[in-house]
Formats: sequence, structure tokens, C-alpha cells
Amino acid sequence: METTHLEKILATVNDKQYSFTIEVLPDEDGAIYRATPDQHEASVEKFIPGYMEFDGRGNVQPEEMNETEEGKTITAAVWRAIKEQVINGHPSFSAPL
Repeated sequence: METTHLEKILATVNDKQYSFTIEVLPDEDGAIYRATPDQHEASVEKFIPGYMEFDGRGNVQPEEMNETEEGKTITAAVWRAIKEQVINGHPSFSAPL
């Protein structure tokens, strides 16, 4: 049985870095990447309700994340950081780039 894997990432938005914990969850279609802002990242809380999850193609849940420009920007930065810092470093977490 596969287990959950945790990683820390930094996502850059408008030259500011935000720290997230990424939980890599096994899924029948590959992996789910759950991004949770670290506790000191209060500045993103209004755009990220607790956490967001990405599938291997970068689709995000909850979809409300993409309702504002700020939400879209943060979502894109987090997915880019997941691909660069988590997926590329661990071939077993493969996802389309």
C-alpha cells in the first residue's frame, strides 16, 4: 500500500515567496497534490480556503480558487512550484508537464 508523502515548496507570486506544505496522496490515476499554506502565510488565506488539491494535470479543487485574478495567479504559481520542486525531483510522482 502506498503512503502519503510530504514536501515543502516555495511559490513565487509577484516577487514574493509563499511557503506551502504539499501532501502527495496516492490516487488510482496517479497522485493528488494537496497544497496547504504554512501557518505564517496569512496573506494568502483570503484566496486559499485551508488547502487546494491538484490532480496530475494541474486541475485544482476547489474550483473557486480560479474566481479572482489573485486566486488564478496563486494557483498557477503553486502548480508551477509543485511541478518544479516535487514532481521533477521524484519520478514516481510523474505528471504531464
